[in-house]
Amino acid sequence: MRHLALLSLLLAGAAASAAEVTVAQLLSAGKVVEHDSVIVATDKPHEADMCRGFSLTENQVKSFFRKAAVMDAEAVKKAYQWSPCEVQGHLQYQDQKFLYTVNAAGTGQIEVAPGKFVDFGCNSCQDLFDYGYLLPPAPTRAPAARS
Repeated sequence: MRHLALLSLLLAGAAASAAEVTVAQLLSAGKVVEHDSVIVATDKPHEADMCRGFSLTENQVKSFFRKAAVMDAEAVKKAYQWSPCEVQGHLQYQDQKFLYTVNAAGTGQIEVAPGKFVDFGCNSCQDLFDYGYLLPPAPTRAPAARS
């Protein structure tokens, strides 16, 4: 709930010309519109192959944002792997549209104002991302080779 309150403040501050909306309103009464089933953000065939089978329904997109925690962008980069598989679209509440992206690695964003994003990470969203490809563990630093 704390992350919903924080995001509510961010949305309210960012929507200076639009009516104020809270995340709870956005997720409960908003609709997922202009939904692309999958965007593949890579030119590498192996990485593109791993996106086969990845898609999210409207309910899964809303579930992701309900379960996810608001994080700063640096914390997301440190805590989560990257995946080239993304679902993107807009959450619409009344006459406002908010661009969202959900990445198959368990991260997401909502654009609350032009160029201003709120980042999310979700450790409890594995059920949403079961599409047949397991992400490798975070890279670890290998010990220096002995000579």
